[in-house]
Amino acid sequence: PLAIISPVRDEAQFIRNTLNAMVVQTVRPREWLFVDDGSTDGSLEVLQRYQNADNRIRIVSRENRGLIATLNEGITLAKGDLIARMDADDISYPSRFSRQVALFARQPQLAISGTGIDQLLGNRVVRGRPNPIYQTGDWHILSMFFTIFLHSTVMYNRNVIPEDMLVYDAGYVHAEDFDLFGRI
Repeated sequence: PLAIISPVRDEAQFIRNTLNAMVVQTVRPREWLFVDDGSTDGSLEVLQRYQNADNRIRIVSRENRGLIATLNEGITLAKGDLIARMDADDISYPSRFSRQVALFARQPQLAISGTGIDQLLGNRVVRGRPNPIYQTGDWHILSMFFTIFLHSTVMYNRNVIPEDMLVYDAGYVHAEDFDLFGRI
């Protein structure tokens, strides 16, 4: 089963769009866990309204501890073999999760999957373009030099990644994803 974790810190102006994007997903997650990291802008109230309408939404709210602690708490609490990351200000295409879940079904030995992105600038969608280096480069070597996945698009496979490895290192502030992806 799929679980989605979303760290939240003062995202009230965006989180409704993120939650509405979940409704149209072609694969329904078992749970969507929001870890509220001490929001002060009404984010928690928005989440609670949606939780009342959808019992798959789970909320953990506590004082601010920072992104890395929030992500680690989400991974620890999530109930699913596949753990998807989605930031509280992101919108996913309806097929995002179904495509990633299908990839893991076809290749159960995979540990991690990421997606490309398009950017929403006002009312305009700017299509992302794959970097040609991904077609020809060795991903193991590339991952030593830069983050090969956009952090909020990844899905982790707990059946492949050891539990003690699927932890963000607090020593890598602003590079926690680079460190984790490299270890995986």
